[in-house]
Amino acid sequence: MFEYTCNLSLWIKHPTADLSHVPQSLGLPVSRIWKAGDPRSTPKGTPLEGSWRNSYCCLTLQEERAASLPELLRRVLPKLARHKGVLDELTSDGATLSLFVGWFSEGTNSRDVVEWELLAELANLKIALDLDFYGPEDPARQAAKPEDKEA
Repeated sequence: MFEYTCNLSLWIKHPTADLSHVPQSLGLPVSRIWKAGDPRSTPKGTPLEGSWRNSYCCLTLQEERAASLPELLRRVLPKLARHKGVLDELTSDGATLSLFVGWFSEGTNSRDVVEWELLAELANLKIALDLDFYGPEDPARQAAKPEDKEA
């Protein structure tokens, strides 16, 4: 199969809560954050019409694209597990958590297997797996960053 690279970020969504404390609580850099009701804007700060319906926080889990989703999960999940109490508090308060995976394939197809043990760790942390695939011909590929997607 063809090689791929991927990047990971943790997305936290809540109907109304102020999530500004979350980056420090988890010890992770924030790449995008807003509170429900805040005026909408692009990632570069250009104002958009309306206001955000939900609160949102995008945390960077790994800076550079790297190969092997299972390998990245093996590195990231223990770090997140250390903050299980914070994650549990967020989900019990109505937040949804997802691990956003930007998957960049150099060929027409690529694949990997995420073993059940890693999926069980994600489930234990109540984190969904959000996969977004970009092929070599995808025009969005060059600009595709998790924080560029509307939550």
